[in-house]
Amino acid sequence: MPDPQQPQSTELWNCAEETFHRYPLATTLSVFGVGVGMGALIAAQLMTPDSPTREQSALALGQHMWRSMYDHLPQSLRG
Repeated sequence: MPDPQQPQSTELWNCAEETFHRYPLATTLSVFGVGVGMGALIAAQLMTPDSPTREQSALALGQHMWRSMYDHLPQSLRG
């Protein structure tokens, strides 16, 4: 949901909604493809022998993802 105090985010949200309504199958397949690609990249990163350990890589990746999601939360939901 867009932040009403940021007109650019509202415009971007409306554009994304319009695109989804115009091309639901293509949008769904595109998002699915991006998810599969990201999953493949993450799996490849976790499987490389030169990484410190799988656990450390997974923990660092999880922390990075959490910080990225937290940055996009509205101020009212941040704890």
